[in-house]
Amino acid sequence: MLTRRTAAAFVAAALLIAPRAGAQTVEEFYQGKTLTLIVGNGPGGGFDVFARLLARHIGRHLPGHPSLVVQNMPGAGSLIAANYLYNVAPRDGATFGLIARNMPLLGLLGNNSNVRFDPRRFTWLGSSSDFSNDAYVLIVRKDSPLTVRTHFVPMVRHWCSAARQAAAAAATFQESCTTPSAST
Repeated sequence: MLTRRTAAAFVAAALLIAPRAGAQTVEEFYQGKTLTLIVGNGPGGGFDVFARLLARHIGRHLPGHPSLVVQNMPGAGSLIAANYLYNVAPRDGATFGLIARNMPLLGLLGNNSNVRFDPRRFTWLGSSSDFSNDAYVLIVRKDSPLTVRTHFVPMVRHWCSAARQAAAAAATFQESCTTPSAST
């Protein structure tokens, strides 16, 4: 039978050997780590060049100064990379991705059975564009049976609704990113 003195000795020993519980600082988390930047496009293109430029310099600006490696994961306009980031990549904060900016909208529209992610659960970190010089043009052949009134107006209304949802989600995520969390 254990005496009080023996029990107290066991408790004291356990407390001395047990690792200290406490949240890591951001610097401690990134110290000595190698981060992985998943690029949803093949090597040699604009996304790849941007990712490699980012990987070369961003470690100096992150607490703990981690190193970065770029991993290309081309396919389906970066849908394969987005699905990988959401479902397979480690959720420890050491893997992030560069995907086509239409991927979140594709997920919100909900009409592509190959989308295996919820874009509202991604966190937007930033963009290389301020979108002021970007232009999108939607065109259709004159001999197409599609018309603006019957086909495109309903589609654009649906897109606008999805874009409003995405903007609201992005604003929420951007706000939550202003203060680093020790649990992420």
